[in-house]
Amino acid sequence: MADVASALLSFPPDAQALSSLQHVEYDRQIRSYINVLQSIPLATLAKAAGIQNDLLELLDPSINSLAYIYVLTAQIHASSVKSTKIPDAHRPDGPFWLKLSDFLVTCDPIQMRYAGELWRRLLEYIERITRFFRAPLAGIPLICAALLRLDPMTGTLTSNHLNYIRLCLEARMYRHALPILDNPISGFPTAPVSGATNAVPCADHSVSSAWITSRSGHSDKIEISHVQEYFLLGAMIYLGLEKYPQARLFLEHVLTSPAQGVASGMMVEAYRKWLLVGCLIEGKTPESPRTVNSSALKVLRSTSKPYETVVEIFQNRDMPRLQADVDAGAELWRNDGNLGLIRTLLRALPRFYILNLSKTYAAIPLPSVARLLNLTPSDAHAYIESLIASGHLNGRIDYPIAPDAPAVLRFFDAGAPDGPLARNESQQLAALVAQMARTNELAEMVKAADLRLRLTREYVEYNRRRKGKKGGVGGGGDVGGDAEMADPGLADVDVGDIGDEDLMGDLH
Repeated sequence: MADVASALLSFPPDAQALSSLQHVEYDRQIRSYINVLQSIPLATLAKAAGIQNDLLELLDPSINSLAYIYVLTAQIHASSVKSTKIPDAHRPDGPFWLKLSDFLVTCDPIQMRYAGELWRRLLEYIERITRFFRAPLAGIPLICAALLRLDPMTGTLTSNHLNYIRLCLEARMYRHALPILDNPISGFPTAPVSGATNAVPCADHSVSSAWITSRSGHSDKIEISHVQEYFLLGAMIYLGLEKYPQARLFLEHVLTSPAQGVASGMMVEAYRKWLLVGCLIEGKTPESPRTVNSSALKVLRSTSKPYETVVEIFQNRDMPRLQADVDAGAELWRNDGNLGLIRTLLRALPRFYILNLSKTYAAIPLPSVARLLNLTPSDAHAYIESLIASGHLNGRIDYPIAPDAPAVLRFFDAGAPDGPLARNESQQLAALVAQMARTNELAEMVKAADLRLRLTREYVEYNRRRKGKKGGVGGGGDVGGDAEMADPGLADVDVGDIGDEDLMGDLH
């Protein structure tokens, strides 16, 4: 068993030697080390861990990460051979769980780029433990920490993303999903392309889709239905947190996904929620995203007539009719899982009454607002204060000096230097800096997406045909130009190395 321990500790080299390694040499050494690990049967590893209880104690999870995950996998495999049930020793807060936790929050993410399948299975096992022992408070934060440890931007959609969002939704732990949902998805696992620059996983990549591929093992196969489900479930979490702009964006991702003229069930569900959320934000029927498939949109509209009717009534500000229509369709809303959203829309109508007043008046007596809302002055006062506090109304209630004079609701323009929504210079500067950082992040994602586009078979073949017709490098009038001009590193890419693009490639 000493030989096993020696093999496990043979990588990585010491810190000084490691710092001097070039990416290609590091890649060669770690792949050679993986071959050594794969030559050790799991049963042998499990037996060694059983005889030497301190086998994991010999390994530092932050340094010997590959060896550590192999030993963990061997122990899980050994327990599953004996029984299909999760052993009690693996329950949360047990010694094995503590080993898992320590590993997932401290492991070397570069090494984990080379252990995709083991990583994915480990997270799936933690999900099983969480469900089996009904311990979401233990499992959900750990899975989140692991996802962020591997890829701080979590920008490449994997099956682990979807499993995690499902778990958060089922456990109603909505806020725990935000560290993942708030990061934009910039790529999907597709086939790697040989000949591209920075091809080795350990290189410095601007986006994780460069090393999370369809062959890396970090994810099960991602199909269009998985993408739609991820964004639909994410939208439902945002709705539960009343983050309506984010929910609308996620619902639009579902609607604009490739449809080939057919609307899926998830697209229908997303469209109905999108109508209600858009109306809740704008107070009127929202405009359809221009990139929605026109044939699919016709199907969505024809199957969602009751929802379009509700939105139309809301836009007309007809409270009695809206209430009657909501009551009449209560069973439909409930069966569709939209009753709560419908009721929220109903409660939001008075807010738009007041917002309409702000388009006409700079100030209006509070009793007049109360009569419009059919509320008592005290109830109207409390309602308006709640709108101001929540940021839905840029206004203020002024109290005159004269004792008999009524209070006045004063409105402010969006860019006014005063009012409850006004921002001082430091706040404006902080917002500008945050926006600049966000823009820079998006610019890197766009560059990576552009590179992936230029590596597709269709684009490379197009440029070869174009070059052949013109007898040389094309003129500058074409968008993008030749692949060789756009990126010299692409000149040696062989079209034969590029796998056929699946439907997900169209989403890049």
